[in-house]
Amino acid sequence: MQFETRAIHEGQAPDPTTGAVTTPIYQTSTFVQEAVGVHKGYDYARVANPTRTALQECLASLEGAAHGHAFSSGLGAVTTLMHLLSPGDREQLRQQLRAFTPTDAVKNVPVELLVAEGDVPTEILGEAQRADMLVLGTHGRSGFEHLVLGSVAEKVVRKAHCPVMTIPRAAPDATTAVPALFHHIVAGVDFSDASLQALKYALSLAEEADAHLTVLRVVEVPRELAEWAAESEEGKGYVERWTASALPRLHGLVPDDARVYCHIEERIETGQAYREILRVAAEQSAGLIVIGAHGHGVLDRMFFGSTAQHVVRQAVCPVLTLRALAERAVSV
Repeated sequence: MQFETRAIHEGQAPDPTTGAVTTPIYQTSTFVQEAVGVHKGYDYARVANPTRTALQECLASLEGAAHGHAFSSGLGAVTTLMHLLSPGDREQLRQQLRAFTPTDAVKNVPVELLVAEGDVPTEILGEAQRADMLVLGTHGRSGFEHLVLGSVAEKVVRKAHCPVMTIPRAAPDATTAVPALFHHIVAGVDFSDASLQALKYALSLAEEADAHLTVLRVVEVPRELAEWAAESEEGKGYVERWTASALPRLHGLVPDDARVYCHIEERIETGQAYREILRVAAEQSAGLIVIGAHGHGVLDRMFFGSTAQHVVRQAVCPVLTLRALAERAVSV
């Protein structure tokens, strides 16, 4: 079944009493038992409850897991996991990390291995206070992660004080190319402070690798204007002139001396920003996408700026995300 179908139907067995196709919200705390330990699968709501069982089965299916277990709080989940650890597990984790990390892959680059305990995003952000860049992989799973990106990547990208490079599962192995140089880069620009900061990074990387850099501005045409353009030549011409007016400004963002060291292409597209960024990156087989993320309101804390969010989720190549310097200074 597709994700949407499983999200609706998994765990939703018809209610045996009424035949309802959606599991009711059971508010009872206790269940009838024929004798001690003899019941229909439930005895006390703190242990199990039919409503919670439906949630667990649904989330497990969406995440591709065999089982799922829901807790009333994150602390409850962490405490349960910690109770499963034995004293020797920390050293075993260190050994696994040593085996996983090729510490001699790059000469003259010191590598420190650290095993931390606590909230994963908080620990990563704390260790990265003095870092110049954070690099982390995204799971790239379908299912529930399509909705929330994965809490670790989302929180780190949104709150990090430094640039964050996310590596999707589909990205090619970079260990065969040391130092790793990106020979085709797409930089999304919307003229915000964050995107201008991102463009500076993209130019620096492109100059170092003598790369092809596509500086991309996506104009999101209002629906009414798009409909007018689709219906008449006059409307089409207006949209073309309107979008083309951004090209001189885009051209002015790139210093002349940068064009000596790398190939610069300025490009204007219309449509949804994230869709066009992903389309152009795929069309040009880009090795890296560079974008800015900005905003600190309540909605941003919930949805993490749609363009950056969708690009990080769906890209098949690494994505370097930056925030404006002023926003990094006030982040919490």
